[in-house]
Amino acid sequence: SSSTAHAMAQSEKPQVFGDKTINAQEERSLCTAVELGGALEEAWGATLRPVDTLFALERLGAPYRNIRGRDIGEHTEPIDCLFPLVEGNINEESRAALATMPLQAFRSAAHVTVDAKSLAVGDGGNEVGMGKVVSVPGVGDLSPGGEFAALSVNGCVRSCDVAVLGTVSNWAGSAIEAACHVTWPAETDYVPAMRSSGSALEFALLEAIMAKPTLAVDGSHNDRPMSVDGLNFDPYHREFYDNLWHS
Repeated sequence: SSSTAHAMAQSEKPQVFGDKTINAQEERSLCTAVELGGALEEAWGATLRPVDTLFALERLGAPYRNIRGRDIGEHTEPIDCLFPLVEGNINEESRAALATMPLQAFRSAAHVTVDAKSLAVGDGGNEVGMGKVVSVPGVGDLSPGGEFAALSVNGCVRSCDVAVLGTVSNWAGSAIEAACHVTWPAETDYVPAMRSSGSALEFALLEAIMAKPTLAVDGSHNDRPMSVDGLNFDPYHREFYDNLWHS
């Protein structure tokens, strides 16, 4: 539970921060890392081995601002504390506030190896790991235009070893899944099923999460039903999934 994680985080504070007085963000990040570590212990028990690879897909990262630049950090667990800070002139205030947070200690609390490799997928630049791209000179000035914020406002300050950019993060994630299936075939060959009903499955998943009680919305146009990143499922997403699994 969150209360248990909080209590455990309190006990680990001296080991992580020493005598330093920590702020609310640092404490919240430590709680998140400890809670993740506890979840892994519960799931894997005695067979638990330290995690050596981190994967983030469309996960909002610091400074936790959405495509319009609105701060939604209150609703975002800071799991990005397990990813390295970018080295570059982007969102300096946010980066400086996080610079004192010990990456190695957070990874240890979450049962992640200190040298874990990190892979991150994003499309807008405010996702975990996208600091690797946002910090490139000139990129911070870019914006989708209109009501949407420039990356100098919402660009993520967390980096990664490998950044994968997609027109839609879901598409990039599905492409990675397909590539992994080819490279390391699964014991259960589900590709034939995806070829026959892959887009139908994606449609059903989107329909389910947009219904009650979840009521998920399109992050860029929250008044559009059955839409992701401003693109209606039909025809855009359906065509992509049909092409992906038939290739």
